[in-house]
Amino acid sequence: MDRKELIEMLNAIKNSPDGYFGIRSENYKYEIGDICFNSRQLYQDPVYDDITNELVYPYIENGIYKGYYDGGELDGTSVTQIGSLNLHEDFLEEDLETLNNAIKENEMYDGEHRYIVSGTDWNDGNDYNEIILTQAEVIYIIK
Repeated sequence: MDRKELIEMLNAIKNSPDGYFGIRSENYKYEIGDICFNSRQLYQDPVYDDITNELVYPYIENGIYKGYYDGGELDGTSVTQIGSLNLHEDFLEEDLETLNNAIKENEMYDGEHRYIVSGTDWNDGNDYNEIILTQAEVIYIIK
């Protein structure tokens, strides 16, 4: 990512009224200001009830989540956490590096589109450096 675009992204973050930020990749095309759909909790391995030995979460046989077990809708949108930013008037190199690292880390997720989103609150996710943002609003379109 070039420096000029990273600075544009940091300005979008700095001008957002929300205080929590992340990178979101997916195939759905959003516009600036859109609120992202809530994510789903997906499991790669089956989870069985200890008493009945029945599947706790249904297996998905069709669609984009085919091959996973559906744990239901989360209370927000799954994103890669950006981390701590200083957001001074002249952005520090460490801010540029923090943002660039979050974008690179998010590349492990599939999706035609990549966004910077802001949220009103957050909870921990299951993946490394994943958080679940409440009311995740698109503030910058990366691709």
